Amino acid sequence: MTLPRLVATDLDGTLLRPDTTVGARTRAVLDQLRSAGVLVVPVTARSPIGLVGIAEPAGFDSWGVCANGAYAWHFGESRSLFSVLIEPDVVHTLLTGLRTAVPSARFAVVRDFGWDFVAEEGYAQLCVHRDHSIQPRVMRRGDLSELAGEPCLKVVAR
Repeated sequence: MTLPRLVATDLDGTLLRPDTTVGARTRAVLDQLRSAGVLVVPVTARSPIGLVGIAEPAGFDSWGVCANGAYAWHFGESRSLFSVLIEPDVVHTLLTGLRTAVPSARFAVVRDFGWDFVAEEGYAQLCVHRDHSIQPRVMRRGDLSELAGEPCLKVVAR
């Protein structure tokens, strides 16, 4: 049997169990693939911070494609290969348009490869740790001008 050179896999709802852990059988298969020279790449909407708890159990120590393809992260070396950020003027246009359309919406932005999360007042009360792999109480707070003040990786609305 000829093995592929690369296996790219989604995580949530695919590779991970419902409790977001890596099963022993799954880990064994991933290890067999890697031992055979197959590159195993997680491809996910998550930011690297959202993979901190599963990178080691899954054996991810190479590249992963994160944030819906917005960047590639090397787990073993903690470095980025590329990133495509949303520019401040686009964030501003998006946030003000959404605020007009849905006045009750609350927003947050993700920066610094997922390690910086800036949330509008009221946003943290609408989420839990599992939503963003960060405790809502430690999210940095900012108004719309702060959220749109720098390039960001993601814009989140609730």
